[in-house]
Amino acid sequence: RSELVHAKSRLDAEIKSPSKIFCYPSGTAQDYSPEHAELVKKLGYVAAVSANPSNTTNKLIKQDLYNIHRHGFPLSFARFVRYISWFEAIRSRFG
Repeated sequence: RSELVHAKSRLDAEIKSPSKIFCYPSGTAQDYSPEHAELVKKLGYVAAVSANPSNTTNKLIKQDLYNIHRHGFPLSFARFVRYISWFEAIRSRFG
């Protein structure tokens, strides 16, 4: 909690118009919990993004504004090529 409060205070003091969307550091499912999401919400953020690999839709975003999934940068070049070619999005619909 204290890290979140301190970071928010610094951002508010140093940036004229800081983002209202929080990005979890590292952002994997092991790095944050529903309790963290509640703290982020109480600090005034309107949403939060993770690095949990998943395609997202407006419907999923509206269901949980403090756990919006997004693709992290892939570690292998082959996977990077799949991501930028939309192959991964199509593949995830069938897998």
